[in-house]
Amino acid sequence: NTGKEKTCKALGNRNQTLLNTCLLGGGFPFFPFIDDVGIIDEVQMLKDSERGSAWTRALLGLPAREIHLCGSSAAISVVQRVLATTEEELEIKMYDRLSPLKVSRRSLRDAYSDIREGDCIVAFSRKHIFAIKQKVESATGYQCAVVYGGLPSATRLEQSRLFNDPNSNFKVLVATDAIGMGLNLNIRRIIFHSIEKWSGQDILTLSSSHLKQIAGRAGRYQSQFPDGLVTTFKQEDFQSMKKLFSVPEADIQQAGLSPQYEQIELFAKYLPRASFSDILVLFHKFATLDGLYFLCDIDDEK
Repeated sequence: NTGKEKTCKALGNRNQTLLNTCLLGGGFPFFPFIDDVGIIDEVQMLKDSERGSAWTRALLGLPAREIHLCGSSAAISVVQRVLATTEEELEIKMYDRLSPLKVSRRSLRDAYSDIREGDCIVAFSRKHIFAIKQKVESATGYQCAVVYGGLPSATRLEQSRLFNDPNSNFKVLVATDAIGMGLNLNIRRIIFHSIEKWSGQDILTLSSSHLKQIAGRAGRYQSQFPDGLVTTFKQEDFQSMKKLFSVPEADIQQAGLSPQYEQIELFAKYLPRASFSDILVLFHKFATLDGLYFLCDIDDEK
């Protein structure tokens, strides 16, 4: 993940490291220890065009004697093929979701007054989040917690705590898809304010897997809201959301990679007058990968 919080502790005679910023082996000779158990959550994110390389690198380089991969079954095939190249043993266990997740009978039809305690409204920009927060608080009287990717880790966790606390006044959450990573939230209903997201180059409709990942945050076993619901704010998005929600997930075919700093440094020696941005573009242009991997987008790195 891209967070900075890190917790290391011992469980009995086992070392366990819970980290959002992962320290990886292979190329880090100063790495101080090897864990007994490592856990990689949302492993299907290795297909992400922007951040997939972080999951691929963790899969191949996490220094642990045993690694547990959690995520969609769509990732099984590509994980099997990646680990076949390293001759690792892979054991597959399938689990059913413990709490039901259903599509609501209708959208909110643009009515902020229909928002209820435990709802999470999902938008895809900080500007929209704060505009929605203001409208919800005005229409319902509920206070809203907010979560988005740019929040410092401590603030994000505090906002999550306020929303989860049944004794607090923060009854509604307004968030980006950042809720899909590393947060345990007691959400009754996910409401998509939009099912489109800016990709950095264009406005695109959410993929089925991305929509399901976000929707899956509704309903939590043995919580205040064990049964999850998902709907849209706008009526015109409702049928499209239902269709995306019902599409079976296709197997992931490739895992993302990004060049390491050592590779970029070596490549740059042959281009002494090129800018860093040009070096990255040229590296991506001339790099050759087999069919198991793809190069992640470089816009953020440039």
